[in-house]
Amino acid sequence: MEPEEEDGEGPKKKSGLITTVIAFVVISIVAVGAGWFLGSGFAERPLATEEETETASVVVKKKKKDDKKDAHGKESEEEGEGETGSHAGPTVALLDPIVTSLGDQNGLWLRLELAVVFGEGKEYEGDIDKVSLQSDIVAYLRTIDPDMLSGASGFIHLHEDLVDRVRMTTSGRAVDVKVLSVVAE
Repeated sequence: MEPEEEDGEGPKKKSGLITTVIAFVVISIVAVGAGWFLGSGFAERPLATEEETETASVVVKKKKKDDKKDAHGKESEEEGEGETGSHAGPTVALLDPIVTSLGDQNGLWLRLELAVVFGEGKEYEGDIDKVSLQSDIVAYLRTIDPDMLSGASGFIHLHEDLVDRVRMTTSGRAVDVKVLSVVAE
């Protein structure tokens, strides 16, 4: 009787393997078809033509000229006639890469590249701000636990803490921090 039972189990194992292979092939075909469909849909959409680009640049130039005019339609005297007037927008300061060990003394090192955004009309003081920001960020990073940086929520909390530290260090002149890269080793 035992040999018959073994023969009965053989076809069941083969049919299970065949079913798995067929399912794999069907799913692969569906995935390839979906990829082709989505890829062809995006590929057919053309980028902006040269005419659209030229039209957009003319609209922007006209808007800039209109912004320079005062309430009576005359160009303001302080701007001058050329389009080379300086725009007092936000200033971005790129900090040197920061490399430091984290506070737990477990051998974990962190490398950050940051850009600090100063608000409109807020003055950036060059090397003075850069040095004070870097030293304050290093002091902060040496106090945090490496577990605080795990996952997406850890990155969000790190960003929020960096924004708060930068605002305190610059007395509110800096409004945001852009994290360009983070490497933990």
